[in-house]
Amino acid sequence: MQKLYKCVHGHIIYITMHADDLLQRVKMDVTNAVLKAFQLAEEMDASQQNFMHILQYGKEQYCKGTTGARFEYLWPQSWQTAIKMLENQGYQDAEDYFICLSNSHPCSYGIFKCLKSTCRFCSSPSSLCIKYSYLPLKHKIRQWCSSASFCQKMTAHWREKDHWLNSTGEHSIKKELWDGSRFAELSWFWDPHSEWTLPVSCPLCKVITSAATVNEAASQQSSDHIQLTCSECHTRFDYEVCKATGDPRNIALIGHWDGWQPFSMTCKHSSGAIEVSIATMLKQDRSRSGEVYVCGFVPSHLLPNKRPNSLDPFLHPLIEEVKDLFINGISVYYAAEIMGIPPGNTLLRCLILLWTGDYPAQSEVGKFVCSGIRPCRRCTLEGERNPSASNYYYGNFRYHFRHAWPARELESSLPIMREVDEEDRPSVRANKSKQTGFTGVSILHQLNPLYGFNIIRDLVFDAMHNIPLNVASHHLHYYFNEGILSRQDVDKNLKKIPWTAELKSGRVPEGVTQRLGHWKAEDLQKFIFPASEYVLEGLLPNEHYLAWVTLVRITELVYNTGRNGFNKDDIEVLKRLTARHNILTEEIEGLKSCVVTLHNLIHLSEDIKHFGPPDNYWCYSFERAVKSYTRRSSNAKNLEHTFARAECRRQHLKFNCENEESTSHNTFIENTHF
Repeated sequence: MQKLYKCVHGHIIYITMHADDLLQRVKMDVTNAVLKAFQLAEEMDASQQNFMHILQYGKEQYCKGTTGARFEYLWPQSWQTAIKMLENQGYQDAEDYFICLSNSHPCSYGIFKCLKSTCRFCSSPSSLCIKYSYLPLKHKIRQWCSSASFCQKMTAHWREKDHWLNSTGEHSIKKELWDGSRFAELSWFWDPHSEWTLPVSCPLCKVITSAATVNEAASQQSSDHIQLTCSECHTRFDYEVCKATGDPRNIALIGHWDGWQPFSMTCKHSSGAIEVSIATMLKQDRSRSGEVYVCGFVPSHLLPNKRPNSLDPFLHPLIEEVKDLFINGISVYYAAEIMGIPPGNTLLRCLILLWTGDYPAQSEVGKFVCSGIRPCRRCTLEGERNPSASNYYYGNFRYHFRHAWPARELESSLPIMREVDEEDRPSVRANKSKQTGFTGVSILHQLNPLYGFNIIRDLVFDAMHNIPLNVASHHLHYYFNEGILSRQDVDKNLKKIPWTAELKSGRVPEGVTQRLGHWKAEDLQKFIFPASEYVLEGLLPNEHYLAWVTLVRITELVYNTGRNGFNKDDIEVLKRLTARHNILTEEIEGLKSCVVTLHNLIHLSEDIKHFGPPDNYWCYSFERAVKSYTRRSSNAKNLEHTFARAECRRQHLKFNCENEESTSHNTFIENTHF
């Protein structure tokens, strides 16, 4: 028998325990201490060495007494043994893939997991391939479902089901993602009273056959045991039609891709992150950078230039997982009671609702050109070439407000995409891309047979980049470079702005003369609204001021009043404001100001109809998350691998520590010493 004392809420109590019970109690204390040390190290962006210093301090405090000293051997002696303890608590490291993008097969890529395997196209060994650390989506879902409080957050859409269930998507106020028409179209995915046919994956090539094709074959063959022919490899296989019912706990995701510089803008080392966030959460919860979950870090500096499919192998594991999660689902323990369904084991499914990013990133993911003759992914916009340069401009806004460019349709665009995708002659392919606006078939199109993911409609325009960083920045540089506006006069008026405490809680625009090139989206947004009407009044000529004020009203609607919801009138006002702004810009500043990002403004109202206000899917939270990646301690080698491991630990600790606190007392914190 062992007698020990313990401090609980300031009172000393004595506990008598058997030796085996004592050992188990100490093991639990040590495990909790290691978890807490990892958590502190994560918050401090500490190195591995600093982590061991934190752990050593905890060990010294815990083992002061003679009884505690007997168990020093239970404490990890190195970083590797600490990671082993995490693995015993359910931690899973990133999965390593090897990607071959050799020039010997420019239209294809090789991807494999085994270190001893080789590329199936050129037989390159793993040592000559790009190493990619992928953070599995299934592990994330199990972590999400293990927390009762997080489960409640993930089912916010169901608490507002009257907005979208059995709806046409015309909810009077569009505030959340589920107020848009697209969520209503997919209501069967969450409706427990809805039954639907599951699509099927070809056993040979894994290409998806849609539920509509399965139903048609079942109807023609008058049986649930049918024969199907794969549209890709033409393999015939037997299949038994399977049905599924909706579940309010099913998960919808927002995908995001962006590239960034981990060190400085002058460094040649560029990286990027493929990330997801949970679409069924309230936007006030989803907008936190801690709710951005990384699927993989991409070593962009190793990718070949001007190769349209260079990002595809990094998206490949995510897309394959989503396909499997939609068809086969994932068995999880769901920790919360939802809609009267008690906690317990269940089968959940998952889909990607939309994909967001800045304009170049969306073009890269969707296989669209960024500029040239036809750069718009939503309509058949045609550019006008500058006779003195190779640039294209996109004007005639007054005419096209009344006679809009024809919209792109996925069905008619697919044959053109495939024609470009199958062309293996680089110069011919480049010319076709220039003429058509497509660089191939996006890997995201593989989700279309599952639930109708449309790469033309479901790749949204990001208001954060489009309004302040593109359009507003272009206007300001035009005014200063053309001598229309004086930087000193703007600075003088800007210093008089009485910024409120709420506005000063973030960034505020300062120093147009010295720091305009360092302004971020938040600086530009706050300059446009609420500051610029006062700052620029009397400084800008009337015609330029009129065009600028329309941008102020657009910004006010998107960033201020519209965040409480858009009604039909608001959407129509935004549509007319963007058209008016573009018309005035063209007529006052000339065709050279009519770049494609200016044209993209007119599509903001379309996204609001489909997915709700722009603050549901703009990139602020994703951009903020980049800071947490780049400030992590590293030796600047295998940087993406380091980021991936650190992100794995962050995601594990976020939920594991919460669950530990809710189920047991952390005796490491409570004990003084034995």
